[in-house]
Amino acid sequence: IQLTDHDSHKLRSKFVSQSAIPPQALSTPIQKKLPFRMRLLNTVTVFCALNLLLVAEGGGGTSCSCKCRGESCTTVTCPAGTSCSVNCIDQCTCFCAKNPGGGGDPHFTLWSGEKYDFHGECDLVMLSNDDFMNGLGMHVHVRTKIEDFYSYIEAVAVKIGDDVFEVQGGMNTENKYLVNGVENAPLDFDGAFAIAEKDTKDKQYKQFEVRVDDKDHGGQIKLQFKLRNFMGIRFAHDASQEISVANFGSSSGLMGDYKTGLKLGRDGEVIEDSNAFAMAWQVGPEDPVLLSPNEGSVQHPDKCKMPSTTSRRLKAGAITKEKARSICAGAEELEDCIFDVVATNTADVAKDYID
Repeated sequence: IQLTDHDSHKLRSKFVSQSAIPPQALSTPIQKKLPFRMRLLNTVTVFCALNLLLVAEGGGGTSCSCKCRGESCTTVTCPAGTSCSVNCIDQCTCFCAKNPGGGGDPHFTLWSGEKYDFHGECDLVMLSNDDFMNGLGMHVHVRTKIEDFYSYIEAVAVKIGDDVFEVQGGMNTENKYLVNGVENAPLDFDGAFAIAEKDTKDKQYKQFEVRVDDKDHGGQIKLQFKLRNFMGIRFAHDASQEISVANFGSSSGLMGDYKTGLKLGRDGEVIEDSNAFAMAWQVGPEDPVLLSPNEGSVQHPDKCKMPSTTSRRLKAGAITKEKARSICAGAEELEDCIFDVVATNTADVAKDYID
């Protein structure tokens, strides 16, 4: 059986919606007797089973092993763009989840691999974690902007310890970076993290990587910034599940709750609506200031600006969905690519997903 990432999510969602199992049960031990439908699956959740099929099909990549309540799980191989995760329901099972992050006409990916869109304009908390790297702390903010027919991330800033790295750019924004507020400062600074600019064949395409060594667990945390037409940011890490739990276990923000995969607001309550969830994480007075001041950007106490229905409509003569599918052929995230090409009416946007 071969399933795409999109197929597995749909089947998992359908199964869960038709069963008596609450979403929280997908990442917490089950103490009570499982419902009949789950016993039919020999007490292995459909979430685990489907993801294992995806891993088997993926092939290649990084060897990945997990632990569940002290027990070692079966080692699997995670392909590029995914990281090792574990489900501890009934038995210890390793699987590969899409690296969380955001990009495009903003599409965001939760720690669980679930995807959602937010097209509003404001500064947002992508990640907040004071416990990262034994109290060093990590905070990531993004600034989104609305254009006539689409939206995009125009700035991303990450703070680790006392140091801040910010990248600005995309579509109608000048491309530049800042280190501790200094534009185009040397990247080989003596700080809490290392920054590397990747070599790219396309001069319009910039790629940065922020790295933090975890000496306690013998691994490395990476944040990957990609900037061409749209800006994107992805969180990647060492294949070890231990390093992930130790550093991201208490994370909150736009990528959801690490332990449950749920969209939790600041009060810890589940927010199903994607717009309401994102707006709950608008940067406020309780958050550190990371992004550079920008005249015209929406700031608290003003609420996030949302596009009108009319502004999101495509003008006559726009690229059709069928044409966009042809343009995006070979894209890893095909549906996101098609969506962005149609929304912007620009074929060049496909390069963000294919190259």
